Amino acid sequence: MGLDGLELLMRIESYFQIEISDSEAAEIFTVSDLIHCIKGKIQPGKSDHCLGQELFYRIRQYFIQEKGFLKEQLTPQTKLFEILGNDRTHTWKSLAEYIGMRLPKLNYLDTHPEAPEQIAVFGVRMWSRKKPLTEGVVSDLVYWIMALQYKELFKPGLHFMDKDLEAITIGIIHDTLGVPVDEIDPAKSIVRDLGIE
Repeated sequence: MGLDGLELLMRIESYFQIEISDSEAAEIFTVSDLIHCIKGKIQPGKSDHCLGQELFYRIRQYFIQEKGFLKEQLTPQTKLFEILGNDRTHTWKSLAEYIGMRLPKLNYLDTHPEAPEQIAVFGVRMWSRKKPLTEGVVSDLVYWIMALQYKELFKPGLHFMDKDLEAITIGIIHDTLGVPVDEIDPAKSIVRDLGIE
């Protein structure tokens, strides 16, 4: 593992107050492997308070109060593009202000849905654009928000529920490597997909 990988492991160890041995690190290939390694070293959390549910209710309240949606129209599986409307950038900024938290950055295809997904030069496909995050669902947004705000929302050394632990790990990967939270998935390879050395 290169310097990026060592820095990531050091941040994980520091945050969760654990130690990952060299032999354990050699067995970590995916984000999921990293999460399972952490889970094996900390006690599972139990809580009557579900932060994800609380965030969902705040997001839903915004769309009810500010955009005129009915409560039934917004579920955790509602597609983001269905609720953002035509002025996605304004709605995104307004939502961030309403809930008082950072949101992932919209990409070009989010703000220009009519644009082609692939870039061609002289008729030759050169590269594909990043998948629009607005193709995700509201529960994805909740998860991304938790990852972006993990330092403010979760205190190190506490017991974490599984989804909290995943969000924290993704937040630490985002902070360490600069990979957008919406591109970090537990199934992704740390080396091949996230570009860590």
